[in-house]
Amino acid sequence: MKFKKNLKLITIAVSAVISVAAAGLAFATEFGTDDPLISKSYLDNVFYTQVTEYIDAKIASIPTSAPAAAVSTEYQVITLTKGQTLYARSSMEFILRPGSQATVVSPLETNGIANVSTSIELYNGHEVPINNYCIIPRADGRGILCTSDVAYVMVRGAYEIA
Repeated sequence: MKFKKNLKLITIAVSAVISVAAAGLAFATEFGTDDPLISKSYLDNVFYTQVTEYIDAKIASIPTSAPAAAVSTEYQVITLTKGQTLYARSSMEFILRPGSQATVVSPLETNGIANVSTSIELYNGHEVPINNYCIIPRADGRGILCTSDVAYVMVRGAYEIA
């Protein structure tokens, strides 16, 4: 009886040792340094190439046509005549030059034109001060109306004159 009991314990112990050894061997073979999860050569030769081609295709599909409105990254000096309105077509910066007069045009009651020089908001009908740096953040109908015979305005950004 003791022999059978000892044989059972020995069989269980040997089985456990073989199972642990087999699992260790499988783990070492599967995740060893010779066979990593993703090899560097795969990343360099396959994945990087595919991602680069995908990005290049997406960039190539972006339309390159110029917008209809005038756009500039530098300041342009424009001349407005009495009654003409300068509207922002996207974000626009401007400075009204001396000898000019203009008023704010804004269809919005609570949003006007940001006068960055004085940190105030210029609302519809307010006079635009000369030599002040002003910003219109988006194309929503805001602009300036020339009230003098001629107004000179330095403008950067997309605009439309009506």
